[in-house]
Amino acid sequence: MRLPCTLALIYGITPYGLALRLNTSKAEAAALLDRFMAMFPELRRALAETPQFGALCGYVSTLTGLRRHWARASGPLSSWERNWMPNHPVQGSAAVVFKVAGNRLDKLYRRYDARLLVPL
Repeated sequence: MRLPCTLALIYGITPYGLALRLNTSKAEAAALLDRFMAMFPELRRALAETPQFGALCGYVSTLTGLRRHWARASGPLSSWERNWMPNHPVQGSAAVVFKVAGNRLDKLYRRYDARLLVPL
């Protein structure tokens, strides 16, 4: 349960959502979320600042610069926008790392007449 929990915390799960998944109280889930974020203050800061940056600049981006634009020009962010704005840099950057790793493995395996299979 550690990996799904960690990913859920990074992707912005709420205490309510975490409580449902862990079959615990909302207060206990909130305490777990607070303890996790206390270990990673830069992550907490980035997750809080990303929607502000996205609302100001009109987009958020991955580590390679891939941008996801905010559809509206102004106004307050909806809860859906506050969720996807921090999520895009995390998931988009993870996808880039996964793709690069897969390409490197494919090149390595070809030396041994082997192939990398990625199930969908």
